[in-house]
Amino acid sequence: MSELLVISGGPGNNTLISIRGDIDLKSLARLSDDFGIEGLENLEKMEHETVPK
Repeated sequence: MSELLVISGGPGNNTLISIRGDIDLKSLARLSDDFGIEGLENLEKMEHETVPK
């Protein structure tokens, strides 16, 4: 995966995360747990798919 955009919001709290580059989803899922970012823990379950450029 080369780009990930995460947008979340709630009462009084909004977050925008933009990550570009060669992204390892399993590593990102582990990091999200370390930083307490909810919702990214399921990234490690995603399959890598080739997207035509």
